[in-house]
Amino acid sequence: MSIRSGQLLTLAIFLLPASVLAIEPIKNNGTSSALEPAEIALASPHLALTDVTEWIALGDSYAAGVGNGDLLEVGICFRFTEAYPQQLQNDPQLLGPANGRKFTNAVCSGATSQDVLDWQLLDHSTFEVGFGSRPAFGQPQFATITFGGNDADFVGVVNSCIYEFFPLRTCEDQLAHSLNIIRSPDLSAQLDKTIGTITAKGQEAQGESFKLYVTGYPEFFNAETDECSNISWSIWPGWPGSQQKITKELRRAINVMGNELTEVLLQAVEKHQDQGAVFVPWNDVLDGHRFCEEGVVQPEVDNPDVWLFGLRQQHSDDDSKHQSLRDKLAQVVDPLVNDAKAFVRKHHENSDKAPSDINPNITTTRDLWNAIHEADQGGHFADAALEGIERIARVFHPKAVALNEVARLIFEKLEGVNVTGAALVDGA
Repeated sequence: MSIRSGQLLTLAIFLLPASVLAIEPIKNNGTSSALEPAEIALASPHLALTDVTEWIALGDSYAAGVGNGDLLEVGICFRFTEAYPQQLQNDPQLLGPANGRKFTNAVCSGATSQDVLDWQLLDHSTFEVGFGSRPAFGQPQFATITFGGNDADFVGVVNSCIYEFFPLRTCEDQLAHSLNIIRSPDLSAQLDKTIGTITAKGQEAQGESFKLYVTGYPEFFNAETDECSNISWSIWPGWPGSQQKITKELRRAINVMGNELTEVLLQAVEKHQDQGAVFVPWNDVLDGHRFCEEGVVQPEVDNPDVWLFGLRQQHSDDDSKHQSLRDKLAQVVDPLVNDAKAFVRKHHENSDKAPSDINPNITTTRDLWNAIHEADQGGHFADAALEGIERIARVFHPKAVALNEVARLIFEKLEGVNVTGAALVDGA
């Protein structure tokens, strides 16, 4: 089966043990308005809670909330209960009790902009083996979306420059590759096309009142501290190779990449603001809560002051979940070995080889994920391995506390839309 969302899990090359973090819903601490819903509708352009009858969430793993709360359904779309769209829908201090409101969760981890166009704007619901449900677009009054990171192969940056799971490129080459994509007119045109297609489809359903709320990506690091400069987060501490240090230079380069991608998204949104596209910046949410903050010894996956998921650096051979996934993935890259230990013994002297040097069928991130999926005859790995994939998939993704702030920022941007589709006028 061809896999269209391959960008999700180059990160799933080797599993390190870490229990799935079950984060309870985190509520906004702001106080609710004392105004009645009708008064809110008249006093501001913000959406009165009772006006929302249908909306849809689109996008990639950032919209899916990977690693936060419980998995909503089996499948590598990895939609979780504490994703920002779920919190926006259910938090009583945001949209509040559903009361019959229809919410469609079409997000899918690993989605590129083309995947959004192909699979998240459907006229009829369907089911895709391996991924899960693919709901119809419906008649939404507004939509939310996070996308673009997979187009730029950001997962390749995390693989080659941070954890070195099984790099397809050197860190320097991967950074250049991703930046070239971000700076190319092709990506700008593709993001523009995607936003334009969504707003056109939304306006076909709801008229000019339809809104599309587009979020960007954050800076992941405090790039000015020395906390991480002399350590490596590579998962293979005894494996010869680059053992890339998390230097200030590297942190700044990755932050620049995220900022440039967000700027391209912003420019695409501005082209379609007259058609209802609205940009929702949220980088400031992570101030003081990024990787490598002052006084934070890395990696600390469970540190509550770091609002991004990292990966616990443990290498315990007696952890069954860890070993199960490592063995399976080693066999994917080299079908002639029986387990991860055999893989290490066989390829230790050639540690600088890319997967394509070992397996000529694996030359891209998508090839790698296709091989992983095809090796799994049952649609997903055994439970132990699948749980490990989820843990690895969540790295460099925001935790529920940050996603609650994203949901709040979107809520603050919502403009009034009544049940007939007529936009409320500020000060009316």
